[in-house]
Amino acid sequence: MRDFAHYHDTLARINRDESIVYGERRSALRALTKSIARAMAVDYVGFWAYTADKTAVVVEGNYNSASDSWSDGACLEEKDAPVYFAAIKNERVLPVEDCFASTYTAEFKATYCVPHDIRSLIDVPVTFDGETVGIICCEVVGRNRSWSTEDKFFALMAADLVSRILETQRRRELASLLEMENLRLGEYQLKALLTALPMPLAMLDRESRYVAMSEAWSKQYQFIVPDPIGRSMWECHSNVVEEWIQRINKAQRGEVLSLDEELIKGPKGEDVWISWKLVPWFTLNSEIGGVVVLCDDITYRKETELKLRQTTKLTALGEMAGGIAHEINNPLSIMKGFIDLMQKSLQRNQVNTEQFAQYLERSSKTIQRIARIIQSMKRIARDTSSDVMGRYGANGIVEDALDFIQEKFRDRGISLDVMRLDPDVPVHCRPVELSQVLLNLLTNAFHALEGTGGWVKVRLEQSSTSLRILVIDSGPGIAEGLREKIFQPFFTTKDIGKGTGLGLSISRKILENHNGRLFLDPSQRHTTFVIELPL
Repeated sequence: MRDFAHYHDTLARINRDESIVYGERRSALRALTKSIARAMAVDYVGFWAYTADKTAVVVEGNYNSASDSWSDGACLEEKDAPVYFAAIKNERVLPVEDCFASTYTAEFKATYCVPHDIRSLIDVPVTFDGETVGIICCEVVGRNRSWSTEDKFFALMAADLVSRILETQRRRELASLLEMENLRLGEYQLKALLTALPMPLAMLDRESRYVAMSEAWSKQYQFIVPDPIGRSMWECHSNVVEEWIQRINKAQRGEVLSLDEELIKGPKGEDVWISWKLVPWFTLNSEIGGVVVLCDDITYRKETELKLRQTTKLTALGEMAGGIAHEINNPLSIMKGFIDLMQKSLQRNQVNTEQFAQYLERSSKTIQRIARIIQSMKRIARDTSSDVMGRYGANGIVEDALDFIQEKFRDRGISLDVMRLDPDVPVHCRPVELSQVLLNLLTNAFHALEGTGGWVKVRLEQSSTSLRILVIDSGPGIAEGLREKIFQPFFTTKDIGKGTGLGLSISRKILENHNGRLFLDPSQRHTTFVIELPL
């Protein structure tokens, strides 16, 4: 059984493999299919790319685990397998546990499955630039296999990794194309180049009228006029908001504006994530001729990131499960002691109402503590991506994180010293997300000290403009060469099974979304992570 931890570790290794991340298409696909086959324990893994006319798929880098070799060129035409192709177009994941009995594989059972003894497969369509460009296919020989949720999740991630290889290839092709062009392209050359690019790009003149646009732009955005060329953006679209008019006007004055991700309302009122950039373009006379607009739909990528964030959060909660059990068991033992005392008093007919009142009051406080721990767990575990920001006390945010971990620190002999703010300071935030960040930092400190004792300090500091939460530990520290890498996705210094390499990168992103920052303070003697938020 391959669990999420196994597949997360595999993803981390793949994302550190330069031959996959930066390699050319052929070698990158071969390295990736081999890694997928080993991770999933399957016999064949290949990328089947659609032909230009979309009537067939041809395999690239089909890895054979038995011979540790690759093959290319096998072809499957849609006319020979219409049921299978229809399923690939309609399903996000196509798991087949018995290829000899499934209707999806019946069309090529005799020509492919039986001769090669392919008994099970899991296929995922690969999308790029909004269209399906191929299929990642994982096949099992000689035995039927039941595909788990974890297998399906990893197959989806594998398809996404193929998309990244294709994107790297496309960027390399575009970079090569741009390098061959003179940096000082004239207006006509720039228009011709922009039109040919596969990205959603548009070229505007000084009056914000369309001069040229790529095919991807014309497909992605709706126009209310039949021919937008020569007409302003405001005339061509019904949903241009004032904020975008101001942005384009700033770019017309020479500013370069960009945003990696922004949530907007689509033409049908749906939530859409976009990444955009506005760049002035110049004439041969070095005058601003207008603005080039790049605006790409990244909704699928953003949804994947949110799923990874939730998975990482639940992983951290799982690691803290032992500490949470102690936090609940200890007060339950106290309550049982009070109940036993009251039962004995009743049996002896020695009822002391004042003492009983004290027992009941302490039991009530103990129940409230257990309820607070459970409520904190429910808050941190749920998906908070749609929560709105509000004003919350910094001390309470810290308390929510401590509920999960302080008992585990005590069990391992690690001293935990917390200095809160007095009086408490409210911050504008999503409190669950900040508690998640703090929990991640405390978990990292725990792992750094596990087996050695030591101490961890949490300090809350306030200035006139910001709130800072410092997490300091007496561990061995972080080597200078690793201080920037630790914030990269999938980079981890922990042993296999103890980390996914996503915690710090996701935590930094959360702080950036709060207009704050997360950083390692190298000026301190001990390892010191700083959460900084504007007040």
